[in-house]
Amino acid sequence: PNRKLLDWADDISQLADHLGIERFYVMGWSAGGPHALACAYKMPDRVLAGAIVSGLAPPDRPNAYKGLPYPNRIMMFVARRIPKLVYLARRMMFSMLKGNPKDIVKKLASSLPPEDRKLVEVPENEKMLIADILEGYRQGWKGTAQDDIVINNPWGFRLDDIGVRIDIWQGDVDKNVPLNQGQYQKEMIPNSRYTVLPGQAHLYLLAQWRKVLAALVE
Repeated sequence: PNRKLLDWADDISQLADHLGIERFYVMGWSAGGPHALACAYKMPDRVLAGAIVSGLAPPDRPNAYKGLPYPNRIMMFVARRIPKLVYLARRMMFSMLKGNPKDIVKKLASSLPPEDRKLVEVPENEKMLIADILEGYRQGWKGTAQDDIVINNPWGFRLDDIGVRIDIWQGDVDKNVPLNQGQYQKEMIPNSRYTVLPGQAHLYLLAQWRKVLAALVE
């Protein structure tokens, strides 16, 4: 109840304690970006460095809607103003998953730019994305709806208060997370490195993950 983004860092801290890991790296992809940043902010003594891949910028920054597709703008607005509708939308998607999950992935792929569509059509990637979607809804739709609401409301910390190094990665044809979001994070996070990959969209991590991780731990 009343979960906030910074609560995620507490979960990761407890998990690291359980695994006996004192210090570690974090990486967040897309909506995972805010969660990785929350860890970097709240656990500077444990997080060695972080990577944000196609990651969302704070929703309360200036011009937050700039460059976003219309459906994304609606989700941001609804999550902040009418959160009950977010639960309704996620419940509808949960009902759709009771059919053939492959249909969901195909529908997702049809709305993606060509660069992402090629990656989704790779059989092992398609299989992994289906597994990811099913896992996200394994306990129902309420958790995913809550995540939507949490990341689209103020995060509870400032980017310029993050002390550890953050690598920011973006594709230059990404429509879900436009370049202005990565640029904003680069400007605000004191110790950051910003890499733009030409001709890549939102899902390039499926092909470029070695490059991202190698840079993170170098």
